[in-house]
Amino acid sequence: LSELDVRNEPLFESEPALLTVSAEAFQGSGESDDRPRGLRYGWVDSEGKTFGAEVPISASGSAPLALGASALVPPGIRTVTAALEFPRGEQDSLSADDERIVVPKTLKGARLQVLAADPEWRHLLQAALSAFEVEGGDPSGPPPSEGGLEATAVLLIGEKAVSPEWTRLLRARVEGGEGLLVLIEGAPVGAQPQAWSDWWNAWECVSREVRAPAGAISLIAGAQPWFDSALDSAARAADWAEQGFRAFPLAGWSDEWLARSDFGEELPLFQTRRFGAGTVVAWTVPLSPSETGLVLSPGWVPLLSQMVKRTLIDPNALTNREAAGGIPIRESDLRSLSEAERELLAERGVHSMDADEFIGEIENLPSTLHDWTAAILALCFLLALVEIGVSNSV
Repeated sequence: LSELDVRNEPLFESEPALLTVSAEAFQGSGESDDRPRGLRYGWVDSEGKTFGAEVPISASGSAPLALGASALVPPGIRTVTAALEFPRGEQDSLSADDERIVVPKTLKGARLQVLAADPEWRHLLQAALSAFEVEGGDPSGPPPSEGGLEATAVLLIGEKAVSPEWTRLLRARVEGGEGLLVLIEGAPVGAQPQAWSDWWNAWECVSREVRAPAGAISLIAGAQPWFDSALDSAARAADWAEQGFRAFPLAGWSDEWLARSDFGEELPLFQTRRFGAGTVVAWTVPLSPSETGLVLSPGWVPLLSQMVKRTLIDPNALTNREAAGGIPIRESDLRSLSEAERELLAERGVHSMDADEFIGEIENLPSTLHDWTAAILALCFLLALVEIGVSNSV
């Protein structure tokens, strides 16, 4: 098995999982064809019920096989598993990678505060985020005396300026560890330029206007690939951008999702920046239907949910479960494999060595692994003293 992945983890409680599983198989050097006959995958839901499917593998020919499957798994899964199915009596020489199990990371109890001066936009955003516990508010006036929910804020900047009280409150919340998503209602024209400028000046940030001409657009990953790889396929459609659009990216921010034009120009769409203990993320394209058709497209709701999720997580913390702290080391009998088969495994990233060779590598383990040599020697010395004392007393 070369991959078993829940692409969009961590998962919200009501969010389906995007499951991807893939495998490679080749015939061993023996007389019989010991390649797997099927790729089985499945999941266990929150009630303990098991679901699954199987992809058959053709056993004809001797060329290496590559296959995979993807599935949209209903919300509430506990575990995801995948395994290769072999003919009865046959087994794989490298059995350690024939089965995998994943426990998806989850985000529980996410609460949002949608802030928009225009009631219609506020209701539109709340409807798109109906899977969450959502509270609405008007950022152009003073915040409530209690400050509202302690939650991730979704702020839409429109014609009315964000009040200084809300600006200070949101800044304090972010620096204390909460998230903030900033959206633009329309292009900064008319009364909007000052509101847009004042807001970002309070965060010591400067934006500029860029334009994407009409034509084919591709959406690509930026500095942090997680945002793109975890997106629902509906959110990847770029139809809304092909009529041309304007964007207002921020200088000095990390570009995590970009639009690439036919001419090779790359325009930042989604940007992030840390402030204190929290994260601010910005969607740089105006949402008004007079600018683009994004909010009317099928991809809008999953895209908005993904932007909210990015305020709550650090993608760098989503480490490989199988290799946390270093490279996984597995023991398998590879003596039955031919040289060509070992070379194929090496191309897949498998490094093999003889037992005698491995002993010499012990001293070269990653520095992240603790060196217990001194502690073991000290323990042996203490045990020796105890034994000497017992002998003298006898």
